[in-house]
Amino acid sequence: MKWYVIDEINKTDLAAIKNYLKQRLSPSGLENILWLKLPDLHYNALQKTHKECAPFFIATELGADWIRFELFVRSMKTMGCECCSFCDPPQVEWIIAEAEDICCKGCMFH
Repeated sequence: MKWYVIDEINKTDLAAIKNYLKQRLSPSGLENILWLKLPDLHYNALQKTHKECAPFFIATELGADWIRFELFVRSMKTMGCECCSFCDPPQVEWIIAEAEDICCKGCMFH
């Protein structure tokens, strides 16, 4: 699997980031995994035509001193559809910008 990872986060910042994420992202049912909603604006051409599979999400996992964002677009409605796929370059750019923003905003609250 492909991920965008921010690691070596100190405990104070990580706690603030976890709190920030838990307030803003959807729970997955698994500990330390949350769903980051991909805005419609960032759907690729195929995803835009698969309205029955939308909305789409990015898995976000919190570790002991890291946070990682999966570079794979998922649907909560189906697993095997071709619209669920690795991120295209614009989606990767959005995830990186979102990850950096989340980490900065999360750290500002401690």
